[in-house]
Amino acid sequence: MEIRHLKFEQLPSTQEWVKENISEYLGESLLVSTTKQLSGKGRHGNSWDQLGKSLAFSFVLTPCEILTLTPLEIGCLITNFFKNKGADLVLKWPNDLLILEESEVKKAGGILCHFLDNKNLLVGIGLNLEVNIPSKIEGSKFPAGALSIDLSSYQNFSHELPNEIYQYILNNRLSSCDIRSNWTKNCFHLNKKVQIIDGQSSLSGVFKGVGENGEALIENQDGLKKIISGSLWF
Repeated sequence: MEIRHLKFEQLPSTQEWVKENISEYLGESLLVSTTKQLSGKGRHGNSWDQLGKSLAFSFVLTPCEILTLTPLEIGCLITNFFKNKGADLVLKWPNDLLILEESEVKKAGGILCHFLDNKNLLVGIGLNLEVNIPSKIEGSKFPAGALSIDLSSYQNFSHELPNEIYQYILNNRLSSCDIRSNWTKNCFHLNKKVQIIDGQSSLSGVFKGVGENGEALIENQDGLKKIISGSLWF
């Protein structure tokens, strides 16, 4: 599948650029990458700062049959892509990419999804490849971490790696059943005690996996609960 890849030296936000210009590229496999992102955003409006070498890119994707499973599918495919390059990423519900560094859990990246319509999903990815200074990521209990991969074969990894990742995703779409099993296999906090906070409400229990629509399955003294949204802590 041919990719329409737009490359920028810097942008305020790759996601905002796509939102503002998508009408010109409807029907295309659009990828936007930038060497420097000035105002990247994570979930709940938190900022995503580039710390040393990192990736910032957005692309348009046809959602899977169960729309709400698509963000989990992206997490699975990115994890699989980097495992092929020797980086052991793990997943945190619903959209965080974690890595273990010397027995410490660190956040290496995140996924932000926005439905443009029921046929087009806008996906934004932020990934640290190198962290210059110890740093806490806004909205996360984890310090910033980075993937350790060999970049020597790339002339410009900021654009070449996003292209490889997007092509991999397009070529390796998962069924709904495979998304759930693959995501569970790569989940860092499976069968661990967690707390999910959503606004003023919170729920604690043991994380038992994800449901048919990607919801978190939490088991506590009141039985098995299904949580559609929120921030997970453990």
